Amino acid sequence: METVTMVLEVNRLNIKKAVRVLHEGGIIIYPTESSYGMGCDFTNKNAVERVNLIKNRLKNKHNTVIVDSLETAKKYTKLCEKETKLANKFMPGPLTLVTKGKNGAEFNFRISSHPVAGKLARLFGKPIIATSANNSGHPAIYDSADLHNFFGRVDIILDYGDLPKREASTVVAVSPRFRKIREGAIKIDTIKSSLKRM
Repeated sequence: METVTMVLEVNRLNIKKAVRVLHEGGIIIYPTESSYGMGCDFTNKNAVERVNLIKNRLKNKHNTVIVDSLETAKKYTKLCEKETKLANKFMPGPLTLVTKGKNGAEFNFRISSHPVAGKLARLFGKPIIATSANNSGHPAIYDSADLHNFFGRVDIILDYGDLPKREASTVVAVSPRFRKIREGAIKIDTIKSSLKRM
């Protein structure tokens, strides 16, 4: 059965509707500081599987999440001193930290600097999947008109209009050693310089 997709302008009421859909196990598309993202409740396995199906991505690929604060992140992962300091320096913003979750699996998170994504995270109170709203391997989506491909596949699209084309978040791991997974909006040299001063 095809999903009925609601396309909503961004306002306080509709953000609350999106949060309610997240609590019900639904899928939303929402604006982030880099591009449009696709999200669901990180703790809902069925919802996460549905996101992977929509994106045609491998089930074992780790998803990034957004959280509202380090306090929320620490419910799911134990941060070392350097991870905490990096997060305090670059978050909210386009830095994703790859950490080891308390369940032994990777927990990759960032705190979004976008007002809509940040509000969603604060109201929801749990990690929200923050994968790009595209088919796996395809370019990120910045123009709201391009989101029509997801009609009938997601529950809510929060239409924020066309987003400025920005680089994706930089993705790094710090513990047990430094690893660059993806260089994005924050340059790796900037992160390394910060780590040296810590």
